[in-house]
Amino acid sequence: MPRIESSLRVAALQMEANSSVRENLAAAEVLIAQAAARGATWVSLPEYFFSMASPETFPALAEPLGHGPLQDWLAAQAKVHKIYLLAGSLPFRVPKSCKIASGSLLVSPAGTGLVRYNKRHLFDQIIPGSAERHCESDYFVRGEEIITEAVEGAKVGFAICYDLRFPEHFRALSSAGAEIFAIPSAFTKKTGEAHWHVLLRARALENLSYVVAPNLVGSCEGKQVYGHSLIVGPWGEVLAEASGTSPEVLVADLDLEKLRELRRNFPVLAHRR
Repeated sequence: MPRIESSLRVAALQMEANSSVRENLAAAEVLIAQAAARGATWVSLPEYFFSMASPETFPALAEPLGHGPLQDWLAAQAKVHKIYLLAGSLPFRVPKSCKIASGSLLVSPAGTGLVRYNKRHLFDQIIPGSAERHCESDYFVRGEEIITEAVEGAKVGFAICYDLRFPEHFRALSSAGAEIFAIPSAFTKKTGEAHWHVLLRARALENLSYVVAPNLVGSCEGKQVYGHSLIVGPWGEVLAEASGTSPEVLVADLDLEKLRELRRNFPVLAHRR
């Protein structure tokens, strides 16, 4: 597709992850290569792309920031394909804590880690009508910071999955200048069917921002995830959507000048009280 002038071509990778880190990374490599071949310069992986095993296994995989097999793999992929690459979540060690952090990590085309965002809202839920139980706070510490970063002239604000339910998080990102929300997720099938689309579109339109939301698909160890990865425009329009059944690569051009013109002509963000 021809690139829109003053645009950023992004890709959201929908993956089906299992409990094998090696197999998951191999599957991710295929999707990353497809996204790069389609001209995406910023590519986002979903939350838990590296493993859908029980979080009990994650402390053994946790790495200090800047070092470790998962981060080395991420840097290599970014360098090979000359892209910005966002790991939807990785397990990071936390000094003086028996728990770890669940953090998304953005890597530059040079393979350099630019910014890490630690998930601020942890998913502790028994899902109504389901036997699933989730208690992320048993394993993870909560993040504290609102994080944004410039990517090819656009300000990106970071969130992970359950953060989506907290509009104040996105207001804070918007106030910090974010024009695009990156929301890598492992949204469950039960809650996804009810809330995924409406929440993502609401976060986009109430902040006049783009949303890039890669989600896991399929099931592992009794956990079912929803798929339906989305890229949403600042008017709440769905620009691209994946199925709920299989891995896919979503690609869209985010027209930054169109977003900025919309914000100038419809200055709802300036009317906040």
